Amino acid sequence: MQMILSNILEKLNPTHQLKSKVVKKIVITCLIIIVQAISVKAQISHCQHLWLDPISQYAEKGKTVSISLYYDVTSNDNTLLGFGFQLFFNSKLISFQKANAFFNMFKAPVIQDDDEDFDDDPATDKYIMIAWFEWNGRWPGERLPCYMGNIDFLISSEAPTDMTTLNVNLTATHPGYNGCLHSSRIYIKPKK
Repeated sequence: MQMILSNILEKLNPTHQLKSKVVKKIVITCLIIIVQAISVKAQISHCQHLWLDPISQYAEKGKTVSISLYYDVTSNDNTLLGFGFQLFFNSKLISFQKANAFFNMFKAPVIQDDDEDFDDDPATDKYIMIAWFEWNGRWPGERLPCYMGNIDFLISSEAPTDMTTLNVNLTATHPGYNGCLHSSRIYIKPKK
């Protein structure tokens, strides 16, 4: 690679203004970085997006909050195999109540302990595992972007006035696709 770029540099620099070996090495290094960046960009696959709405909200202690999930994909292909993720939360501050309006689910949402700290956030201690799968490759089969459903959480009446994050971690995508995930924050405020 370096020889090829050196030859290209010689052709681009016929007057040999760049005679210094140090300057040539710097220029060649910069060209290598540019070529590698272009190569990496060309290899980036499509992305399956999952975002939580709202991104942030205020909620009173003892009240229920609802988080909506939305899905889209950069290829605009609504005939994929599926998608899976974990939604992490701090069970000392909020508790899972229910998930509703989900369609084409592989199985019902499952609550698990986050003993392995999969989201690298020591404040979260539980997660909800959610997955969709369609053997015939017709998932989600809806117009994109699409609404996936709601997840309701109850704010603990004993929770301090604090902020808690709902983190998202990818568990499965369609082959050749990346996951692009967006978290949400809940700001806990005192009861009125």
